[in-house]
Amino acid sequence: MALVEAEIDWDVLSGQLSVVDQDKYRSTVRLLDRNEPRFFWITKNIDFTRWESDANLPALWLSGPHNRGMEEVSSHIIGAAIEKARPSNGSVLYFFCSTATKGRGSIATVFAHTLLHQIVTSSSADKAKSITAAFLKSLLGEHIRRRRSSRFKENDSLLVSLENILDASDDELRRAFVEATGTAGIQELSIVIDGIDITIPEGVVFVHTVYSLMKDIVHANPKFKVLLTSIHNTALQNTLGMLPCAYIEYDKERMGEHMHHSLTSILANK
Repeated sequence: MALVEAEIDWDVLSGQLSVVDQDKYRSTVRLLDRNEPRFFWITKNIDFTRWESDANLPALWLSGPHNRGMEEVSSHIIGAAIEKARPSNGSVLYFFCSTATKGRGSIATVFAHTLLHQIVTSSSADKAKSITAAFLKSLLGEHIRRRRSSRFKENDSLLVSLENILDASDDELRRAFVEATGTAGIQELSIVIDGIDITIPEGVVFVHTVYSLMKDIVHANPKFKVLLTSIHNTALQNTLGMLPCAYIEYDKERMGEHMHHSLTSILANK
């Protein structure tokens, strides 16, 4: 199995991943006009302006109807983060959840594969090799730990072996992705996840994947910025509301520092 891991490089792995081109989708999103009133619930909100300008406010969650400008704001933030990341060698990862239906597998699988692809393709060739190895090693370790190594046969082709390696649960993929980001050595990380929705069948599982991923990244890389957007839903609030983030809800007057948490609540449990 170790030999299989060594033989699978990024060119081989990337061909088997379920990746959706986020830039192609983003090109269809209209540009943000901060002076347009329908965006004011976000752009004129004090929590949003603070989050944009303050590096010590890592996470923001926008909650509202699909047609109230969250997608445009997400696209704008992605562009701004990319411009800021270039001189500092930072990394920007982004995923529009509405694109997940265009990929193979669950939304969590498409999500993990797409973000992994973004990390590797923005890295050097040497770094791409080590990121790929870390991702595969983590998945292989899960197979061994769960005693599923019997599915690997000596006479299997490389692609068959890779299919078996990638046949992993959402949690296993998340942990492998976190290992990959750690190997990438990203100093400043920005993540935008737009349109989290639990109305699809596997949506509840995906929300828990996002929650767990954010906690993992806080532990691995405290210097990060995150923007989450979603419809308003009590079940979402029950899960994502446990994250250390500022919260802006559409059409609701801001009353004090509601749902604003400190990173120490997570870091204290590290």
